[in-house]
Amino acid sequence: MTSTTYPTRTAVDIAVGVLIAHRGCSEDAAFDELAAVSRERKVGLGRTARALISFVREHHDALPDSDLTAAALRWSHSTPYRGAFGTAA
Repeated sequence: MTSTTYPTRTAVDIAVGVLIAHRGCSEDAAFDELAAVSRERKVGLGRTARALISFVREHHDALPDSDLTAAALRWSHSTPYRGAFGTAA
């Protein structure tokens, strides 16, 4: 599968949206989880975000239909909003 390389800010916003959709958590909690994984693995935040996006794209068929992850991946990078769910930057 071809991987799209997003700028770091965009990748983080999409990954946060993915976590919000999957976990049903707040934007702050999603960012904190992403940052914690990044610190634990000693990998940059952008690389961690891109890895999550890649994983979700690869396994999107296994996600429940009610999950909004597909929308997060499709639209979050093309709006003036932070994340995929319309929270202002």
